Amino acid sequence: YNQALFSTASAKTGYQFIEIFKLDEKHSRGIVEAVKDAAFYQKHDVEYLISVSWMQRSKADAYSAEFQASLDSLYKEIAVFEPTILFRWDPYCWRMDYEALSLVRLGDAIIGGPRLIIYQLR
Repeated sequence: YNQALFSTASAKTGYQFIEIFKLDEKHSRGIVEAVKDAAFYQKHDVEYLISVSWMQRSKADAYSAEFQASLDSLYKEIAVFEPTILFRWDPYCWRMDYEALSLVRLGDAIIGGPRLIIYQLR
């Protein structure tokens, strides 16, 4: 899906797709820098942000109160996607969350995965 977004983003489409792991971090050539507040995105004309619960998997990964306050003041939540079965994050893509996976039944109208929040610039 990421590859499809990257390959279709161009000057003609009018958008850029920027991949960031956590909203309070900037990754560039293997170097991780802190993003102090959401004004960083506002300054770069980023209209939409997507936050994924897998990037805040513990209290240690939570956004600081200052970052969250800036996010809340500069951006508004426009959509929250709550899975019916929350899959836990795992750094190893080959290990599955079998506990959550065991709750999946074919034919059931369920959604498994992380919680997603979409923000729009105010």
